Amino acid sequence: MAKKSGTFVGLDYDAASLRGVRLSRLQEGSDPPFSLEAAEELRGDYGKDDALTAALALMREKLRIGPGDQVATSISGKQVYVVQMPFRKLKQEETRKALRLELRKSLPFDATTAAIEFQVLDAPSGKPDEQQLLVTAVANAIIVKHLDLMDKAGIRPDIVDTLPTCAANAFFEDGRELSGDDAAQVILHFGPSVGTLIVTGGKMPFFHRNIYFAIEELFGGTGAETPPDQERKRRIDTLADEVVRSIAYYQKNNTGAGIRSLHLLGAHADRPELTQVLADKTGLEVLPLDLGDKLTDASGMQGPAFALALTLAMRNI
Repeated sequence: MAKKSGTFVGLDYDAASLRGVRLSRLQEGSDPPFSLEAAEELRGDYGKDDALTAALALMREKLRIGPGDQVATSISGKQVYVVQMPFRKLKQEETRKALRLELRKSLPFDATTAAIEFQVLDAPSGKPDEQQLLVTAVANAIIVKHLDLMDKAGIRPDIVDTLPTCAANAFFEDGRELSGDDAAQVILHFGPSVGTLIVTGGKMPFFHRNIYFAIEELFGGTGAETPPDQERKRRIDTLADEVVRSIAYYQKNNTGAGIRSLHLLGAHADRPELTQVLADKTGLEVLPLDLGDKLTDASGMQGPAFALALTLAMRNI
Protein backbone atom coordinates (compact mmCIF):
# COMPACT_ATOMS: atom_id res chain seq x y z
CA MET A 1 0.00 0.00 0.00
CA ALA A 2 1.32 3.48 -0.91
CA LYS A 3 2.61 5.58 1.99
CA LYS A 4 0.65 8.72 2.90
CA SER A 5 2.60 11.99 2.93
CA GLY A 6 0.14 14.70 3.99
CA THR A 7 -3.52 15.48 4.65
CA PHE A 8 -5.37 18.29 2.87
CA VAL A 9 -8.91 19.67 3.06
CA GLY A 10 -10.82 21.59 0.38
CA LEU A 11 -14.03 23.50 1.15
CA ASP A 12 -16.40 24.91 -1.48
CA TYR A 13 -19.64 26.65 -0.54
CA ASP A 14 -22.40 28.77 -2.03
CA ALA A 15 -25.86 29.94 -0.99
CA ALA A 16 -27.39 26.47 -1.44
CA SER A 17 -24.69 23.94 -0.59
CA LEU A 18 -21.41 23.21 1.13
CA ARG A 19 -18.97 20.55 -0.06
CA GLY A 20 -15.82 19.38 1.62
CA VAL A 21 -13.18 16.74 0.93
CA ARG A 22 -10.32 15.39 2.97
CA LEU A 23 -7.44 13.90 0.97
CA SER A 24 -4.15 12.25 1.77
CA ARG A 25 -1.38 12.87 -0.74
CA LEU A 26 0.33 9.57 -1.40
CA GLN A 27 4.03 8.97 -1.84
CA GLU A 28 5.53 10.59 -4.94
CA GLY A 29 5.04 8.42 -8.00
CA SER A 30 1.79 6.84 -6.74
CA ASP A 31 -1.00 6.47 -9.30
CA PRO A 32 -3.55 7.74 -8.45
CA PRO A 33 -1.74 10.37 -6.34
CA PHE A 34 -4.43 10.91 -3.67
CA SER A 35 -6.38 8.83 -1.19
CA LEU A 36 -9.90 10.10 -0.49
CA GLU A 37 -10.42 10.06 3.28
CA ALA A 38 -13.85 11.73 3.30
CA ALA A 39 -16.28 13.63 1.05
CA GLU A 40 -19.31 15.38 2.48
CA GLU A 41 -22.07 17.58 1.06
CA LEU A 42 -24.55 19.66 3.06
CA ARG A 43 -27.50 21.38 1.44
CA GLY A 44 -29.62 24.20 2.84
CA ASP A 45 -30.28 27.92 2.76
CA TYR A 46 -26.84 29.40 3.43
CA GLY A 47 -27.65 32.94 2.36
CA LYS A 48 -27.48 34.03 6.01
CA ASP A 49 -24.22 34.07 7.94
CA ASP A 50 -25.54 32.16 10.97
CA ALA A 51 -26.76 29.25 8.86
CA LEU A 52 -23.49 29.12 6.90
CA THR A 53 -21.39 29.26 10.08
CA ALA A 54 -23.38 26.37 11.59
CA ALA A 55 -22.95 24.34 8.37
CA LEU A 56 -19.20 25.02 8.32
CA ALA A 57 -18.91 23.92 11.96
CA LEU A 58 -20.78 20.71 11.14
CA MET A 59 -18.53 20.15 8.12
CA ARG A 60 -15.47 20.62 10.37
CA GLU A 61 -16.75 17.77 12.53
CA LYS A 62 -17.65 15.52 9.60
CA LEU A 63 -14.21 15.95 7.98
CA ARG A 64 -12.40 15.84 11.34
CA ILE A 65 -10.52 19.04 10.53
CA GLY A 66 -7.78 19.53 13.13
CA PRO A 67 -4.88 21.93 13.75
CA GLY A 68 -2.47 19.85 11.64
CA ASP A 69 -4.65 19.79 8.54
CA GLN A 70 -3.96 22.17 5.67
CA VAL A 71 -7.20 23.80 4.50
CA ALA A 72 -7.93 25.62 1.23
CA THR A 73 -11.11 27.57 0.46
CA SER A 74 -12.32 29.90 -2.30
CA ILE A 75 -14.32 33.11 -2.59
CA SER A 76 -16.50 34.54 -5.34
CA GLY A 77 -18.74 37.49 -6.08
CA LYS A 78 -18.96 40.77 -7.96
CA GLN A 79 -15.95 42.14 -6.09
CA VAL A 80 -13.64 39.36 -7.23
CA TYR A 81 -11.67 40.30 -10.34
CA VAL A 82 -9.14 38.24 -12.32
CA VAL A 83 -7.32 39.46 -15.41
CA GLN A 84 -4.30 38.54 -17.50
CA MET A 85 -2.26 41.51 -18.63
CA PRO A 86 1.16 42.52 -19.96
CA PHE A 87 3.10 44.63 -17.48
CA ARG A 88 6.56 46.15 -17.29
CA LYS A 89 9.17 44.23 -15.32
CA LEU A 90 9.65 45.59 -11.82
CA LYS A 91 10.62 44.23 -8.42
CA GLN A 92 7.79 42.35 -6.69
CA GLU A 93 6.73 45.09 -4.26
CA GLU A 94 7.04 47.78 -6.94
CA THR A 95 4.89 45.67 -9.25
CA ARG A 96 2.18 45.37 -6.59
CA LYS A 97 2.06 49.15 -6.05
CA ALA A 98 2.09 49.92 -9.78
CA LEU A 99 -0.67 47.36 -10.41
CA ARG A 100 -2.93 49.06 -7.87
CA LEU A 101 -2.64 52.30 -9.81
CA GLU A 102 -3.16 50.54 -13.15
CA LEU A 103 -6.21 48.59 -11.97
CA ARG A 104 -8.00 51.80 -10.98
CA LYS A 105 -8.76 52.20 -14.71
CA SER A 106 -10.65 48.91 -15.05
CA LEU A 107 -11.54 47.54 -11.61
CA PRO A 108 -15.33 47.65 -10.99
CA PHE A 109 -14.75 48.39 -7.28
CA ASP A 110 -12.39 50.52 -5.19
CA ALA A 111 -8.77 49.51 -5.89
CA THR A 112 -7.51 51.29 -2.78
CA THR A 113 -9.35 48.82 -0.52
CA ALA A 114 -8.61 45.67 -2.52
CA ALA A 115 -6.16 42.85 -1.86
CA ILE A 116 -4.06 42.44 -5.01
CA GLU A 117 -1.98 39.37 -5.87
CA PHE A 118 -0.24 38.41 -9.10
CA GLN A 119 1.46 35.46 -10.74
CA VAL A 120 4.10 35.72 -13.45
CA LEU A 121 3.05 33.42 -16.30
CA ASP A 122 5.40 31.17 -18.23
CA ALA A 123 4.23 32.40 -21.62
CA PRO A 124 6.73 35.01 -22.87
CA SER A 125 5.41 38.31 -24.17
CA GLY A 126 8.18 38.62 -26.77
CA LYS A 127 9.37 41.88 -25.20
CA PRO A 128 12.39 41.74 -22.85
CA ASP A 129 11.14 44.56 -20.61
CA GLU A 130 7.59 43.14 -20.31
CA GLN A 131 6.01 40.18 -18.56
CA GLN A 132 2.60 38.50 -18.61
CA LEU A 133 0.81 38.60 -15.26
CA LEU A 134 -2.30 36.87 -13.96
CA VAL A 135 -3.69 39.41 -11.50
CA THR A 136 -6.37 38.87 -8.86
CA ALA A 137 -8.05 41.69 -6.96
CA VAL A 138 -10.55 41.07 -4.18
CA ALA A 139 -12.32 43.65 -2.03
CA ASN A 140 -10.88 43.47 1.49
CA ALA A 141 -14.38 43.34 2.97
CA ILE A 142 -15.05 40.00 1.23
CA ILE A 143 -11.84 38.47 2.55
CA VAL A 144 -12.46 39.73 6.09
CA LYS A 145 -16.01 38.34 6.08
CA HIS A 146 -14.88 34.99 4.68
CA LEU A 147 -12.15 34.56 7.28
CA ASP A 148 -14.52 35.67 10.06
CA LEU A 149 -17.08 33.03 9.06
CA MET A 150 -14.38 30.37 8.98
CA ASP A 151 -12.98 31.45 12.34
CA LYS A 152 -16.41 31.28 13.98
CA ALA A 153 -16.73 27.72 12.66
CA GLY A 154 -13.30 26.81 14.06
CA ILE A 155 -11.56 26.63 10.68
CA ARG A 156 -8.38 28.48 9.69
CA PRO A 157 -7.65 28.33 5.94
CA ASP A 158 -4.04 28.16 4.77
CA ILE A 159 -5.07 29.24 1.26
CA VAL A 160 -7.96 31.39 0.05
CA ASP A 161 -8.35 31.12 -3.74
CA THR A 162 -10.82 32.81 -6.08
CA LEU A 163 -13.53 30.84 -7.86
CA PRO A 164 -12.40 31.75 -11.43
CA THR A 165 -8.78 30.67 -10.85
CA CYS A 166 -9.86 27.57 -8.91
CA ALA A 167 -12.20 26.50 -11.73
CA ALA A 168 -9.36 26.96 -14.24
CA ASN A 169 -7.05 24.92 -12.00
CA ALA A 170 -9.65 22.14 -11.93
CA PHE A 171 -9.23 21.77 -15.68
CA PHE A 172 -5.44 21.51 -15.39
CA GLU A 173 -5.68 19.10 -12.44
CA ASP A 174 -7.80 16.93 -14.72
CA GLY A 175 -4.84 16.73 -17.10
CA ARG A 176 -6.81 17.64 -20.21
CA GLU A 177 -4.17 19.86 -21.83
CA LEU A 178 -4.98 20.56 -25.47
CA SER A 179 -2.28 20.40 -28.11
CA GLY A 180 -1.24 23.54 -29.93
CA ASP A 181 0.20 26.75 -28.53
CA ASP A 182 -2.86 28.77 -29.53
CA ALA A 183 -5.44 26.39 -28.08
CA ALA A 184 -7.72 27.68 -25.36
CA GLN A 185 -10.47 25.93 -23.45
CA VAL A 186 -13.78 27.07 -22.03
CA ILE A 187 -14.74 26.13 -18.48
CA LEU A 188 -18.21 26.78 -17.07
CA HIS A 189 -18.89 26.50 -13.35
CA PHE A 190 -22.49 26.43 -12.11
CA GLY A 191 -23.40 28.09 -8.84
CA PRO A 192 -27.04 28.07 -7.63
CA SER A 193 -27.99 31.23 -9.54
CA VAL A 194 -24.84 32.37 -11.39
CA GLY A 195 -22.54 30.59 -13.80
CA THR A 196 -18.87 31.57 -14.12
CA LEU A 197 -17.41 31.20 -17.60
CA ILE A 198 -13.62 31.04 -17.93
CA VAL A 199 -11.40 30.87 -21.01
CA THR A 200 -7.81 29.84 -20.41
CA GLY A 201 -4.94 27.74 -21.72
CA GLY A 202 -2.30 27.77 -24.41
CA LYS A 203 -0.85 31.23 -24.96
CA MET A 204 -4.25 32.88 -24.95
CA PRO A 205 -5.21 35.42 -22.25
CA PHE A 206 -7.28 34.45 -19.23
CA PHE A 207 -10.89 35.67 -19.37
CA HIS A 208 -13.91 35.26 -17.13
CA ARG A 209 -17.45 36.59 -16.82
CA ASN A 210 -20.62 35.81 -14.88
CA ILE A 211 -23.79 34.50 -16.55
CA TYR A 212 -27.00 34.57 -14.53
CA PHE A 213 -28.56 31.11 -14.68
CA ALA A 214 -30.65 29.66 -11.82
CA ILE A 215 -29.60 26.02 -12.15
CA GLU A 216 -30.85 25.02 -8.68
CA GLU A 217 -34.31 26.33 -9.50
CA LEU A 218 -34.23 24.64 -12.89
CA PHE A 219 -33.46 21.15 -11.63
CA GLY A 220 -35.23 21.21 -8.29
CA GLY A 221 -32.22 21.68 -6.05
CA THR A 222 -34.07 24.24 -3.94
CA GLY A 223 -36.91 21.86 -3.19
CA ALA A 224 -39.35 24.05 -5.12
CA GLU A 225 -41.39 22.77 -8.05
CA THR A 226 -39.34 22.68 -11.24
CA PRO A 227 -40.54 24.74 -14.23
CA PRO A 228 -42.34 23.04 -17.15
CA ASP A 229 -40.22 21.36 -19.83
CA GLN A 230 -40.76 24.19 -22.33
CA GLU A 231 -39.64 26.85 -19.84
CA ARG A 232 -36.63 24.78 -18.80
CA LYS A 233 -35.61 24.38 -22.44
CA ARG A 234 -35.99 28.13 -23.02
CA ARG A 235 -33.70 28.94 -20.10
CA ILE A 236 -31.06 26.42 -21.18
CA ASP A 237 -31.21 27.83 -24.72
CA THR A 238 -30.66 31.32 -23.31
CA LEU A 239 -27.64 30.09 -21.33
CA ALA A 240 -26.19 28.43 -24.43
CA ASP A 241 -26.67 31.66 -26.43
CA GLU A 242 -24.75 33.58 -23.75
CA VAL A 243 -21.92 31.04 -23.89
CA VAL A 244 -21.79 31.35 -27.70
CA ARG A 245 -21.69 35.17 -27.42
CA SER A 246 -18.92 35.00 -24.81
CA ILE A 247 -16.80 32.74 -27.00
CA ALA A 248 -17.38 34.99 -30.04
CA TYR A 249 -16.39 38.06 -27.99
CA TYR A 250 -13.23 36.34 -26.78
CA GLN A 251 -12.21 35.21 -30.25
CA LYS A 252 -12.90 38.65 -31.72
CA ASN A 253 -10.58 40.24 -29.16
CA ASN A 254 -7.94 37.50 -29.37
CA THR A 255 -7.32 36.76 -33.02
CA GLY A 256 -6.46 33.15 -33.70
CA ALA A 257 -7.90 31.74 -30.48
CA GLY A 258 -8.84 28.15 -31.22
CA ILE A 259 -11.32 26.53 -28.83
CA ARG A 260 -12.06 22.82 -29.03
CA SER A 261 -14.04 21.85 -25.94
CA LEU A 262 -16.24 23.07 -23.10
CA HIS A 263 -15.74 21.69 -19.59
CA LEU A 264 -18.50 21.85 -16.97
CA LEU A 265 -18.32 21.68 -13.20
CA GLY A 266 -20.60 22.36 -10.27
CA ALA A 267 -23.91 20.83 -9.15
CA HIS A 268 -26.07 19.46 -12.01
CA ALA A 269 -23.23 20.00 -14.52
CA ASP A 270 -23.68 16.48 -15.92
CA ARG A 271 -27.40 16.83 -16.75
CA PRO A 272 -27.81 15.39 -20.29
CA GLU A 273 -30.38 17.98 -21.40
CA LEU A 274 -27.93 20.72 -20.39
CA THR A 275 -24.82 19.22 -21.98
CA GLN A 276 -26.64 18.37 -25.22
CA VAL A 277 -27.97 21.88 -25.82
CA LEU A 278 -24.56 23.40 -25.06
CA ALA A 279 -22.91 20.97 -27.49
CA ASP A 280 -25.48 21.67 -30.22
CA LYS A 281 -25.28 25.46 -29.93
CA THR A 282 -21.52 25.87 -29.46
CA GLY A 283 -20.41 23.09 -31.78
CA LEU A 284 -17.91 22.05 -29.10
CA GLU A 285 -17.38 18.77 -27.31
CA VAL A 286 -18.96 19.21 -23.85
CA LEU A 287 -17.33 17.30 -21.00
CA PRO A 288 -18.42 17.32 -17.34
CA LEU A 289 -15.23 17.74 -15.34
CA ASP A 290 -14.57 14.85 -12.95
CA LEU A 291 -11.36 14.42 -10.94
CA GLY A 292 -12.26 10.95 -9.71
CA ASP A 293 -9.33 9.32 -11.51
CA LYS A 294 -6.94 11.24 -9.22
CA LEU A 295 -8.31 9.36 -6.19
CA THR A 296 -7.91 5.81 -4.91
CA ASP A 297 -11.69 5.56 -4.40
CA ALA A 298 -14.24 8.07 -5.70
CA SER A 299 -17.26 5.77 -5.69
CA GLY A 300 -20.52 7.45 -4.75
CA MET A 301 -19.17 10.98 -5.22
CA GLN A 302 -20.75 13.20 -7.88
CA GLY A 303 -17.56 14.35 -9.61
CA PRO A 304 -18.53 17.67 -11.26
CA ALA A 305 -20.17 18.93 -8.04
CA PHE A 306 -17.03 18.18 -6.01
CA ALA A 307 -14.52 19.43 -8.61
CA LEU A 308 -13.80 22.74 -6.84
CA ALA A 309 -13.42 21.17 -3.39
CA LEU A 310 -11.10 18.50 -4.82
CA THR A 311 -9.02 21.06 -6.69
CA LEU A 312 -8.60 23.10 -3.51
CA ALA A 313 -7.52 20.02 -1.55
CA MET A 314 -5.03 19.08 -4.28
CA ARG A 315 -3.23 22.40 -4.01
CA ASN A 316 0.46 22.22 -3.11
CA ILE A 317 0.64 24.29 0.08
